[in-house]
Amino acid sequence: MEQEYIYISNTNEINNIFKDNTIYKYITILDFETILSELHKSFQNNEDIVNQFNIDMKRSKIVVYNKIVSYKYLKKYIKDNISPLYYYDYLISFTQAMLSIPYFILVESITKQNMYVGELNICEKNKLGDYININIINNKINIYKYLRIFYITNNGLDKTKFYIKISLKINLSNEPDNIYINFKIVKKI
Repeated sequence: MEQEYIYISNTNEINNIFKDNTIYKYITILDFETILSELHKSFQNNEDIVNQFNIDMKRSKIVVYNKIVSYKYLKKYIKDNISPLYYYDYLISFTQAMLSIPYFILVESITKQNMYVGELNICEKNKLGDYININIINNKINIYKYLRIFYITNNGLDKTKFYIKISLKINLSNEPDNIYINFKIVKKI
């Protein structure tokens, strides 16, 4: 039987995520305002943030209080539930830009192991889905997406070794605190 170990840190580094037959779950805690100030640099202005939010959310599965909703509903929900001071910060937190943070943490943690991080292939997309999943209950946001860890065979083909679920947990509040990033291997091949 496989053991599961959970590591909690406040850094952007994961070590030994794949070791033996042990499943490791990593929880990284990052400061909301620090992360958002960095992400703001990738947008030219607030209109750019809104445009990217619209693009990304159109291809996402959004659930608020167990009901599938549109991205327009989500935008209104955010506006109605937080201070205008943080409105654009929260819009950014729903974009692919926010998911780039756990992606790069993961990439940095496995490059020495000759493995790579990537999107799911066509067959895997049919099983696990190819969209960003967003669930909100009691103003607690859970954003998650599945990726794969793969290696290149001697024949030059990519071979999936693990599926990994990256999830971000953020409290929707007028005083944002931390972003919790979870990395969990959901299936070994």
